[in-house]
Amino acid sequence: KVEKVEVKVPNVGIFLYPTLYTSLAVVELLRQLEAVHIKVNTISSFGYGAVIAALYAKEGTTSYLEWKIFALLRKLEGYTPYTKEWEKVILNFIELEFKNLKVNELKLSLVIPGIKSNPDRSITVADVLKSTLDIANKNHFITSKDFYFNIDSIIKTDIQFNIMFLPKEIGFEKLSSFNYGVYTYYLGQVMDKDFIKIVHAESEIKLDKIYSSSDIYTLFFSNIVILRDHIEEDVSSWREDNSSSLLNYNN
Repeated sequence: KVEKVEVKVPNVGIFLYPTLYTSLAVVELLRQLEAVHIKVNTISSFGYGAVIAALYAKEGTTSYLEWKIFALLRKLEGYTPYTKEWEKVILNFIELEFKNLKVNELKLSLVIPGIKSNPDRSITVADVLKSTLDIANKNHFITSKDFYFNIDSIIKTDIQFNIMFLPKEIGFEKLSSFNYGVYTYYLGQVMDKDFIKIVHAESEIKLDKIYSSSDIYTLFFSNIVILRDHIEEDVSSWREDNSSSLLNYNN
């Protein structure tokens, strides 16, 4: 008699609640998950976070994501977030990076809340990202009542982790008064939601200031490791609960 265990692998989703440049900390989280052999199948975000999500979904590796984000941040130096000039830099980057690539041609599943693709999913990644960058649009998801609800209703996965990276004290350096109001409204709606895991930095940093990738990773690192361990435990528990044992009898 031989016991054979069929181990299932969960569809793991990450929803990144964007926090401008501190969202870059998700790169280190994804790297930590790769190191413990946890594969993220679905990634989701909106606004600036959607650009990060799309870059990861394109190749499914943190090395590619980090390389491309570094190139984008260099182009964004000196620009104030959510100005027309800032958006133009990102839109030009998106056009060059994704060209006519379709959403269904990405290595990983990409979900952008508030954006409906065509039934045949022939919408391009560039068009999806363009639609989510303009937070001044009155129909933008960032000001939607949907933030009152669990984002799990939008993304279908076996296990999902809703994550936000923030300093212990939130501050801005350059945002216009209008965009400051929009962004603080958004933060006020989501920060008290128990289905969102907030990962804090070890010191105060400005959300709209560009820091080096290594500085961002260092500031969030200890709490990212804690989150990685938590995710690893949840994935392990799911595997145990969903794996099945088969008894084979040998003649």
